[in-house]
Amino acid sequence: MLLSVNAFSQQKFSQKLEWKGDRNVLEYKVEIQNTGTGKSQFIKTEKNFVSLSLEPGKYRYKVQAYNLLGQKSVESSWINFEVLKAAQPVIEKPVKEASIAKDSEKLELDVSVNDVSKDSVVELVNQKTGEKIKGELVLDKKPASKSEVAQAKKIQFDKVKEGEWKLKITNPSGLKTESGDIKITAKAPEKKEPEKKSEPVPERKREPQPQPEPVPEPQPEVPVKEAVAVVQPEVKEEKPLPPAEDVKVKPQEEEPQTAAEEKENQDENESKEKKSSEKKKKRVKIFSMGVASGLVTSPYGGLVSYTEDYLIPSVALKAGILPVRGDIWKFGLEGSVSFWQLDDSNSYYDLTLTMVKLQADFIVRHKLKFDSLDLKAKLGYGVFYTTKDVSYSDTSVTQPDNETFGSKYVSAGIALAWTPMRFCYLEAGVDASFMLDDSAMLAIPYLGMGVRF
Repeated sequence: MLLSVNAFSQQKFSQKLEWKGDRNVLEYKVEIQNTGTGKSQFIKTEKNFVSLSLEPGKYRYKVQAYNLLGQKSVESSWINFEVLKAAQPVIEKPVKEASIAKDSEKLELDVSVNDVSKDSVVELVNQKTGEKIKGELVLDKKPASKSEVAQAKKIQFDKVKEGEWKLKITNPSGLKTESGDIKITAKAPEKKEPEKKSEPVPERKREPQPQPEPVPEPQPEVPVKEAVAVVQPEVKEEKPLPPAEDVKVKPQEEEPQTAAEEKENQDENESKEKKSSEKKKKRVKIFSMGVASGLVTSPYGGLVSYTEDYLIPSVALKAGILPVRGDIWKFGLEGSVSFWQLDDSNSYYDLTLTMVKLQADFIVRHKLKFDSLDLKAKLGYGVFYTTKDVSYSDTSVTQPDNETFGSKYVSAGIALAWTPMRFCYLEAGVDASFMLDDSAMLAIPYLGMGVRF
């Protein structure tokens, strides 16, 4: 599975665990475990990601997929990740003036900065031109992790010019800080006094010494030539330089992106993906069609007083749409038409009541903790039509004509909806309708089933 983690955490920071989704999966169950404490939390979702807000520490997680029948199918292995501590950089000892040497244009600021990391980006920003020069933080010691808790005592820059500048420090988490104005001036290089050449010391003339008088010998003395050793300096053979065309110049490598730049690019890509996903979601409409069977009763009379002592079987056809969908809440509309008939006979008359109820409802669904179970509430408005057919046993009595009359009503209802499979649902609930014309009430408990797509 392909997984991604936003690794920084603070008070309102969030993390996102994401994996490659499968359209044949009904839902996912994610277990996130703190490896330090061993505590786990479980999250169920129909999407291929979960959003979290974890404390800094080391964690691991795995994903369990459920197929369209609600059965376990594929489970990933444990994946380790670390939530790092994010902090805003703090400049403890800001400077207002600094100087550079004209010949080097190098600058070293003795500034104490807390709550940074080795991947923090430090820049000098020119107040007039907007030019930016990247520098390097000199950390006190090698940090043990990538959390933003390190300290730096110096900041080094190259190719800095005179002017008014500001120091800007940005951590990989995106938190940043700025200093006040820093005036940078150039100073002349120190003049070096030429070294005095040492004068040669004149050789002392040797005073002539008196020669002793030669002593005559019987045979003349043979003169011996004095041997003089000449030491020649060792000459090293210099190797000739290669011709110009043979010298290859290595192309300069591009500077690697810093962690902050990588995070900025990643956030930009995630933002584009999120917008694209939202556009797709707007085009997705979840439709449902179903049939329900119930029992109609009237707690008090009025126009429907004929039903006071009866439980009348009814059939309803329903169609709905849920265009607004979240992880927990869903909102939409539902339309329904219901039919039922009452036959009553005695020694005086035969009565047939045919009833049709047309209704439109606003639907709210809330996902419960139990697998694939939703609590459904609705509020609606409709029209109730009744056709009354009465024939009297006494033929001498004038037989009345069939009569159809209607009544407007408002309704409310509550139900539990269970989705055992992706394209199928079961529902049990009760609807209550309050007639606006004759102050009557109908209550209809029902069971239903249907498909969704």
